[in-house]
Amino acid sequence: FRATDDGLLDGADRLSADSLTFLFRGGELRELRGTRGIEGVAYGPQIIPEPFQLQGYVYTPERRPLRARLLPDGWEAEWLANPPALSEDEALEPVPPTVLPRAESEDPADL
Repeated sequence: FRATDDGLLDGADRLSADSLTFLFRGGELRELRGTRGIEGVAYGPQIIPEPFQLQGYVYTPERRPLRARLLPDGWEAEWLANPPALSEDEALEPVPPTVLPRAESEDPADL
């Protein structure tokens, strides 16, 4: 989902890519980057399909992976607990935008 600077719903993007990178700042998602094979649709705030989720996917919060279970004693656990500090420029390098086609219909069945 996208938000305006005021925090209002600005739309949503459904995309796939060969690789996705999620960039966080202060624990909040600030940017999502796709690399190679990017496909998707950008929806305006009035035409977001309902429900907007992966078909057949059920999110169960209590089953989500936890760092402690995935990386209990490897070097990754220490690195994740104390990651190297990055400047703001390093944390969010500019990337060329990928323009997704706008949905023309309000009916998700038309996609």
